[in-house]
Amino acid sequence: MVDLDTRSASILKYIIKMSEPVTAAVIARNTGLSLRAVHYRMRRISAWLHESGVELKNKPNYGVLVLASNEKKEQLFKIVNLSSYYSQIERIYLILFKLITSDEPLIIKYFEVLLSTSRSTIVKDMEKSKEWLGDHGLILKSKPNFGFWVEGDESDIREGLLSCILNSAKEIGFHDELMCVCFAGGLSVLPHHNIVKEITNLFHCVDFRYLNSLLNTVIDLKLSDRAQFHFILRLGLMINRLKKSNGIRKIPSGLGDLKQLNEYFWSEFICRKIAEKFQIQINIEEITSITRFLIDAQISRPVKDKLSNFEIPNDLNKELIDMTDSFLCHISRRLNPSLAIDAELRYNLVLHLNYFMEREDIDHLVDNPVIQEIKTEYSQIFPIVNKSIRESRISKMGLNEDEIGYLTIHIAAALERLRYNEIKKKKILIVCNAGMASALLLKAKFLSEFPETLIEKVISYQELLEKKDFSGIDLIISTIPLSLCNAPPVLVVNVILKERDFSNLKKVLVVQKKEGSSLPKISLADGPRLSALIDNSLIALKQEAVNWEDACLLAGSLLYKSNIIEKNYISAMVKVVREFGPYMVAWPGVAMVHAECGFGSKQAGMSLVTLKTPVDFGHLENDPVDIIVALSIPQGNSIALALDQLNTLLTNVDALQSLRSCDRRSSVMMLIKKFCDASYSEISD
Repeated sequence: MVDLDTRSASILKYIIKMSEPVTAAVIARNTGLSLRAVHYRMRRISAWLHESGVELKNKPNYGVLVLASNEKKEQLFKIVNLSSYYSQIERIYLILFKLITSDEPLIIKYFEVLLSTSRSTIVKDMEKSKEWLGDHGLILKSKPNFGFWVEGDESDIREGLLSCILNSAKEIGFHDELMCVCFAGGLSVLPHHNIVKEITNLFHCVDFRYLNSLLNTVIDLKLSDRAQFHFILRLGLMINRLKKSNGIRKIPSGLGDLKQLNEYFWSEFICRKIAEKFQIQINIEEITSITRFLIDAQISRPVKDKLSNFEIPNDLNKELIDMTDSFLCHISRRLNPSLAIDAELRYNLVLHLNYFMEREDIDHLVDNPVIQEIKTEYSQIFPIVNKSIRESRISKMGLNEDEIGYLTIHIAAALERLRYNEIKKKKILIVCNAGMASALLLKAKFLSEFPETLIEKVISYQELLEKKDFSGIDLIISTIPLSLCNAPPVLVVNVILKERDFSNLKKVLVVQKKEGSSLPKISLADGPRLSALIDNSLIALKQEAVNWEDACLLAGSLLYKSNIIEKNYISAMVKVVREFGPYMVAWPGVAMVHAECGFGSKQAGMSLVTLKTPVDFGHLENDPVDIIVALSIPQGNSIALALDQLNTLLTNVDALQSLRSCDRRSSVMMLIKKFCDASYSEISD
């Protein structure tokens, strides 16, 4: 008899219901499986149906169709639906999960009933489970007429349980859904499966939304999505185990050294908040365990090159960092949203403000000519910086006019980087006639220096002669001289890319700052008005969104449909939220989402979405959100005026109330135009 596993049963239940042929792609989309998983299991499904006296018609460009009467299909569906199908690896993970989490020994008969299989099969699975537990530092104990149980240190038990959850999630196919649960909260979105039920029950007392919000809002350590996902699961396991009085009791080594670390500070703070929220006692051993995870996560996480040189020292005042982030939030919503995610700017501001705190008792010049020059040179940036300081937490520092001037320079420098020093995203065709190895070397060296460019293809000279269409290609890089008609510019380089080649490439690919130019003078009238960036087609009112990500997709799709952004800009917006946290919820109930400056942005534009039901972004103060503004800002563009007008609108209580109650897009446009026509002289007060 052919055995079905869980995924095969899921596919079979879907295709039995179909009266017309369906392709593998459609099956994959409706069952939540990959295309490869569907193709892989089709032979097994066909054999199972054959044993049941039914044929599965399966032809390329046709799809699959179960050839049987409706009565026979109903009979087969009941058989599949009422049975539990597990592959061996699924059985083992369910056995492991039950053994590790059970408070009492479990007998073989228990697993026979649970897994709907024979005693001999369970005995074999138990041997595999014993090996797995041994690899994770745990021991499987047994006693005749008593049952099986697991022994080991609490820290090893938690690591084993975490590994079991993650591996079973990947095997069954709900890993991504589990990650979404940890980031967005709620377990109802997970598919139907016994292991999923067990995990749901395990975490029934855990508020994942709170944990993710806590980490995003208070922690200054930038974790990757994967590390934060694992961290949330670890905290959930800690809460579950401590509620059952299963705490870590192992005395940590090197505790004195760990207490001096930045990671220990945050671990202690997180544990204090969790203890208050979930009414549990958390000892120093638990705090140390979390500290060690954070240290490892910081060391092993993938870090972007642009961040690697701007890591903020661990010994700096945490309140100072929090005040800096608050200031960046306020300044970014007035000048450019990308300022809030500029690692170099954040690093420089924190170090400068720390220096200010250390020398605040030292007298400064009453009449500082440098500051007067700054106020003259940056007459429009200075008052915006001043106002942002007053409205943010940085106001606690009582910065004098000198310090406001220095912060103005930092902001101006960041704006200059945004405007002048970014690599243009050009599409490149590489022509190399020196062999495959040399071509790959050329491509690798080129991408190491210009990682944000797009290489269309690496081709030979013969392939180039046959190429007729060069549409979309901005530049051809060749190792041999070329003479082409109706083709993009050609730059000839050495196959190993020497210093002169890099210099020539930079002239073509990078917009350089002009010699002797000063930092930009930002004007309040810089860029278009708010009403020029948005129209009726970019407004959607009283929409339904499942979560913050869904809300971002709604706002981004409006920009995409109007050809303002490329499709990848939408996923880039979601990525920014995941990587940098909920800073974009800059006003109560309002989020301003965007991707990194120029990433897939075709032209300046703005969409606005209001929601019927608010969603949480993870901001402890400004959640929940029912208004989402999505921005598109091409490289080198400024929308300072539009941002200032938007900020004025969103900080007006009456305007916000009107916006939330609007049922017609024309009413929203009238409201926007009203604020565009208003006077903004108070900004320079």
